[in-house]
Amino acid sequence: MEDKQKNLTYEELKDVQKRKDNIRIYKIYEAIALDLLFYYATIFLFYINQKELVNYQIFLIETSYILFKLLFYIFCQMYVQKYGKRRMLILGNVFLIISLIILLGFKNIIALLISSAFCALGFDLKELCESDLLYDSIIKTDRRGDNFSKIESQANSKFYIIDTISCLLSGFLYVLNPYLPICLCIVITILCLIISTQFQDIKKDKNVKTLKTEFGELKNSLKSIGKSKRIMSLLIINGFFIGMLYVYNTLKNIVLLRVGVEEKYFGVIFAIRNIYFCNKYKVFGKNP
Repeated sequence: MEDKQKNLTYEELKDVQKRKDNIRIYKIYEAIALDLLFYYATIFLFYINQKELVNYQIFLIETSYILFKLLFYIFCQMYVQKYGKRRMLILGNVFLIISLIILLGFKNIIALLISSAFCALGFDLKELCESDLLYDSIIKTDRRGDNFSKIESQANSKFYIIDTISCLLSGFLYVLNPYLPICLCIVITILCLIISTQFQDIKKDKNVKTLKTEFGELKNSLKSIGKSKRIMSLLIINGFFIGMLYVYNTLKNIVLLRVGVEEKYFGVIFAIRNIYFCNKYKVFGKNP
């Protein structure tokens, strides 16, 4: 290996080091950045008690998130291609921080819908950039896909362990101070933002299209989709089932409140659910 590296040019050595650094950073980053920590276990309680929302308003916020994600996704793709994965990943984390700050500081439904829009935009950018940055950083060999799956699975396993611990703590922290879980979520998201600045773009597309060209192609693509009944049906069915999943999660929280489950045990229930699903889908099992 050392003999091979001696024959590499300075630029090639620099590229190898960038790839190694990205992989090392990704293992740390993804273990806390795959999703929001200290958030989901108590967010329903936060909406009900601190934001004084009623059930239909919570449904509205949840469904708006899905619509915003679908709306922003294609536009996010264009900007990622134009400005690079590193920049857009940083921007995605910035949008998540803005979303959480709005959630923390405002009560009215319009502000919370804006928070939902920023959250959707942030996750669209993150989902487009994170795994791609890792894949670009792995040297092209016959085992590239296996190496990618191994690193991704290791990082995801660490995240779900941390997420389960955060769920356990969230309910008790909420009882101490209802704003504590959201504040911790913001702190961790800021940490994710700082770590994301350490990534470096590997793949540089020399034939990047202008945004005007991209918008033209998007317009034509949307026209084609609109004419296809099969694709439209698939999109509607997909959106319906995703929406039902969010409705189910909200209804589950309503039922827990109605049957008298104490606030501090909400986190415990979410943690048990995490452990069950992780065990079912072998998240904590042997890495490939």
